[in-house]
Amino acid sequence: MPVLVGIIPIGTGWTLREEYPLVQSRCNYSVADVYTIVELVQDYHSNAPINRDVEYVFPLPPSAAVCSFKAVIDDKKVIKGVVKEKLEAKKAYEQAVAQGKTAGLLEQEHADGAQSSPTRIP
Repeated sequence: MPVLVGIIPIGTGWTLREEYPLVQSRCNYSVADVYTIVELVQDYHSNAPINRDVEYVFPLPPSAAVCSFKAVIDDKKVIKGVVKEKLEAKKAYEQAVAQGKTAGLLEQEHADGAQSSPTRIP
């Protein structure tokens, strides 16, 4: 079974991925000693007729660590990631969603990938 990456509507399977096509991707990196710091910027466009919950899934090497995350929606709304312990992060995410706020939760999905669950993306 292929691994799906990109913005995927929750609960709809992968057949609606064309609603959020990848428009542009840029990668910047620097090497410091034995570490590589990588900045990946991906631009997606929404063709969705309604706002819906989505997941952003991306490949991540097993030895990698995410130290920051930022999502920009409609060039206006910015979601900045804050690194927290797993349970604390989940609780903060659930509180934000319960309050009707747009929020995101970045979790390691499996050994070679991670996913972010922003809510109500137009």
